[in-house]
Amino acid sequence: LRMATAKGKVVILIDGADGFDEPKDGIGAILDCIPRVLPTSLRMILTMETGSRAYDSVTKRVSYCKTLTIGTLSTVARRSILESMVERLGKAPDTIDPRIAKHHASRSPLYLRVAAT
Repeated sequence: LRMATAKGKVVILIDGADGFDEPKDGIGAILDCIPRVLPTSLRMILTMETGSRAYDSVTKRVSYCKTLTIGTLSTVARRSILESMVERLGKAPDTIDPRIAKHHASRSPLYLRVAAT
């Protein structure tokens, strides 16, 4: 990290960090690689659900953590995302089962992506 940040600004993005919630190789293993004090030219962005073990681990361990809470997408927004995905695949949006956007799993972009195919 020192070498990379010496040459300029560095941003590290880990999307779905709560997916690393495994006992052995989970978020703790990732946090073990992060220095307690970040170089000034380094920013880390971790996306995760609040209330997950990963979220609790990060907010307890890292003093320089800033959080931004983003609410769950509305059913209308999920439907719109799903329609866009379906259209990019060359399908008609009216072929989408209306129950998909209402399903609790549709909060996950991966679920929407699989449902679109």
